[in-house]
Amino acid sequence: MNYCIPFNRDSKQLNSVQEIIIDYTPNKSEMRLQSFIDMYPDQRITLDLSIIPPTKELVAAVANLREGSNFAIRFDKKNVAALEAFPKLGVIWYFTNAAMTYDDIFSYKILGASEFFISAQLGFDLPHVKSIADSLDIKVRSVYAYGYEDIEIYKPYWQYFIRPEDVQLYGQYIDTIEFYGDPFVINVLVNAYQAGRWNGPLNEIIPTQKMTYDSRYMVSYWGRRRVECNRKCMYGGNCTMCEAIKDLSDTLAKAQIELPVEIRGAKAEQIIIDESALTKPKVKPNF
Repeated sequence: MNYCIPFNRDSKQLNSVQEIIIDYTPNKSEMRLQSFIDMYPDQRITLDLSIIPPTKELVAAVANLREGSNFAIRFDKKNVAALEAFPKLGVIWYFTNAAMTYDDIFSYKILGASEFFISAQLGFDLPHVKSIADSLDIKVRSVYAYGYEDIEIYKPYWQYFIRPEDVQLYGQYIDTIEFYGDPFVINVLVNAYQAGRWNGPLNEIIPTQKMTYDSRYMVSYWGRRRVECNRKCMYGGNCTMCEAIKDLSDTLAKAQIELPVEIRGAKAEQIIIDESALTKPKVKPNF
């Protein structure tokens, strides 16, 4: 899995990730584009146009990039000028808008996108999403947590996020994961995800989480199940897996039984849990 962060001079992770996002500034980005790419030869540089129409100078600068430059562009679907200009140049590009449905994935490919962001809902059906993406030869992108789901009607486990312990599992389905925040936060995030562990409550690094899931006491089955559960609980299903594992986590935390990383990480495929047993216990075990 590739890691992607926004450019900031104070970031300590610029040389440890695979992709760096830079913002487009008219009359400046055109002049510095090739020189900036040359400064980071081991990273892909992605220019974020958002909804700003590209200038003729920018289009010319992109067209004149040195052959082999590791470069991409991303922009909003509303940026018609960018959609008209850059696919013709053969440059790698993708929308900043997440694919909300499977139809979106197909439409993005038809338009010429090389990659696409997944929405929160698609993040709970990743084997299917990856199968479609592979058949279309298009890459899957994700942010590590979707902040726009931070609304009162959402239960914490309805929200889409990736635990550091589960990053190897998600790497089977996602090509690039993106982090956001100030340089200090991003430094902590990249370190945690590269190490595959977070020794504390998830709400310390995942802003959407108000419930205190503590990664030290979360079993691996939770991550493995969430990649393809389709959030049936959100649509009237009777799955209680998240509540049961939260109860187990709270019990382990109360007893101060911290799980080793190889047990709590979703890469631990050898651990089998009977899903039929994942219901809320009437009486918790008294450790």
